[in-house]
Amino acid sequence: MGKFAGFRCHAQGVDTFIRAHFHTIVASHLGCELTAAWIMARNHNCQSGLPLSPEIANILQSVNARRARVTSILCESYRISSIALLQLAPYGARQSLHSSVEQCLASLQTESSKLDDWHSALPQSELPIDPSFASFQAASHSQEFIRPLLFTSHLLAMNYAYYLSGRIMQCTALFHPHSHLRLDRQTCLRENVYSIGISSLLACCVLRCHEMTFIKWVENWLRGWRELDTLEEGSFPIAQALEVTRLVREEKDAGNEVYAVALPEDDGGGGGKFTSYCSQQFDRLVLVGRRSDTGRLYSEMVPVWIG
Repeated sequence: MGKFAGFRCHAQGVDTFIRAHFHTIVASHLGCELTAAWIMARNHNCQSGLPLSPEIANILQSVNARRARVTSILCESYRISSIALLQLAPYGARQSLHSSVEQCLASLQTESSKLDDWHSALPQSELPIDPSFASFQAASHSQEFIRPLLFTSHLLAMNYAYYLSGRIMQCTALFHPHSHLRLDRQTCLRENVYSIGISSLLACCVLRCHEMTFIKWVENWLRGWRELDTLEEGSFPIAQALEVTRLVREEKDAGNEVYAVALPEDDGGGGGKFTSYCSQQFDRLVLVGRRSDTGRLYSEMVPVWIG
């Protein structure tokens, strides 16, 4: 599903079908459940705007589809945040965009309110467990220690990871506080197959983070997948997430800020995994950021080594 050829065409077809038969679909609980499952698949694959209509949002509310709601908010917040940051990029990038920074900030505020509503509806059983145990308190003396958030299941931990990442994407200033979830790699590998993976979330979050301790921790955590001989998590190549994190860390080591990382040309998501594991063959990435010595924005193409 992650590399389904022609997904956008099929997605438009499903959306058209839902609109045409909306009242029939919402008349049954099964129809609402299938709609929620479709929203999850769309969030995982589609690259265009993902705002939910009030009618669809009501469906997700009725079947208690918390993950579908929070991933929709996450994806839309990421899209809006990226547009706002690209307004600052050189080389005429803003002329190709249809939203001003002010419009983006207003849209982010709307998504933030949605995230407030999502979090306020969580029962106590789905919130982080208080990690006030002796082992954590003893370890907290180390400056390298980041206190984990604990949950009763992997599902709840990933839902909260989506929530935290959505909050980060909605920040209008660079992200300073840091948090992460103590997630088992094998569980992530097994249960994030058809959802956005934690490795993708962490790679996005380092773009909004000032704290080098956290960025280095993310890089080391992603590198640890090699010991498991694992190529992807959440249907996304871990090597790509690791390479992005490495580039961000090197730029920040030099005192620069990185606001966005992208391919030089839009390849439509790759060519599908029919003949090989890697659906995207590229050896360059574009970094958009700000130089520490001059304070000027820059756009730079850099070589990468994926593999």
